[in-house]
Amino acid sequence: MNPLVNPGIGLIFWFSIAIIILIVLLKKFAWKPILKAIHQRNNAIDKAMSAAVDARAEVDKMKAKNEQIIQQAKLEKEAILKEAKLTSEKIVAASKDKATEEANRILAEAQKRITQERLAAVQDMKSQVAEHAVDIAEKILKDSMQKPAVQDQYLSSLMNDIELN
Repeated sequence: MNPLVNPGIGLIFWFSIAIIILIVLLKKFAWKPILKAIHQRNNAIDKAMSAAVDARAEVDKMKAKNEQIIQQAKLEKEAILKEAKLTSEKIVAASKDKATEEANRILAEAQKRITQERLAAVQDMKSQVAEHAVDIAEKILKDSMQKPAVQDQYLSSLMNDIELN
């Protein structure tokens, strides 16, 4: 029979000694470095996880800050647009008022000039009518005064008018 299948006491003894020596050697030379490497790796993984959690928190904080900055920028944009609209409305209103004042001033000057020209035209017409009336009266008097009887009658009526006054 095969001695490995049915081990004897001597074989078991030497196998046990070999295993104990192997365990002692592994414990003395390999076990501590392996455990130390495992602990270091475990610590590195813990630090990496902690750094990842911190990074995630930092990213979330940055996202919140970015959202706040975006909201603030939107509010500033709206305020600037509102101010620009108010400024443009003020400029348009001021221009409109200025144009209205200028139009009213031009209209008043035109009305004043028209009134002056009309008065000048009326005055000119009066003087022309007066000249024509004097010319007509002069011609009528010349024609009627050429006869001596009419002259005598006219002089007598003038004398009577003077005596009555």
